Amino acid sequence: MQRELKLLKESSEFSSVFRNEPAVKFGLGGLTYQLYFNKKYCEEDLEKWYNGFQSDTNDDNAIRIAYLTKDDLSPELYEELVDQSPNYRNVQVITENPLLDEEEVAVFRWDFRAIVNKNTRLCRVYLLNQVAGSIDAIARITGALLYVERNAFLIHGSSIVHDGKGYLFTGVSGSGKSTIAELSGATVLNDEISLIQVSQDGEAYVHGTPFYGDLKQGENKHAPLHGMYLLSQSDDVFIEEVEEMKQHLSLLRNIIFFQTDLNSFDQINSIVEKTLQCTPLKMLHFEKNNRFMEALPSYG
Repeated sequence: MQRELKLLKESSEFSSVFRNEPAVKFGLGGLTYQLYFNKKYCEEDLEKWYNGFQSDTNDDNAIRIAYLTKDDLSPELYEELVDQSPNYRNVQVITENPLLDEEEVAVFRWDFRAIVNKNTRLCRVYLLNQVAGSIDAIARITGALLYVERNAFLIHGSSIVHDGKGYLFTGVSGSGKSTIAELSGATVLNDEISLIQVSQDGEAYVHGTPFYGDLKQGENKHAPLHGMYLLSQSDDVFIEEVEEMKQHLSLLRNIIFFQTDLNSFDQINSIVEKTLQCTPLKMLHFEKNNRFMEALPSYG
């Protein structure tokens, strides 16, 4: 790990990548992303992936992500990184290391190694798997690190809009998030990962994201958050009130959050509290049909 961190920190090749034109630019929740490469990679896939979210804005405060791929690395370094990949089957987040500055976070996974600077919003990436999904994973993780500064968080949850009202459905993998979105008959913002943001006036909003799952690409729309539901598959359809502490913990468990420092925990807890003050989390027991729509208050 130390050698990989040192290489990421000291490589001068990233500077030349950042001098290129961004391969793609897209916006979400008040943040602009710019992705940089030395060559064109997965261009059609990336354009499809971020279709509807692309932005022509030149934002000095954008999240700027530079990718060095297999073609940019020496064969020896590439093989060395690949040999270490079994150590990072799951995402590993490093915040405390002598090689990292206070504002830096390292994120290692089998298909990439990255360092994110939260102050400059610059991200350096060794990309070992040149597919859109791996490229996108870095954008999603970097956003998860930075959205707390925007009073927002990414969450494992499907979201829909009906009659101008937004609804979020969250739960563990297999709980029915995509099923709910597919059966709703409403506008699907996203069937896998949504963004919740609390405005300056204290109102909570749900945003579609380009980080889509099983159904289709997300919609670049947002709406006031009218209902939040923890999913439970059942033989009947009904809504159950949830105790306040469980609401908070259940929401936290499904948020995409990689920080480990106390200040960041305080920030995310504060955003969760504000969100729940606007829209309490309830339990939705549902069958795999659209009867659940009738149970949603003020729906229709």
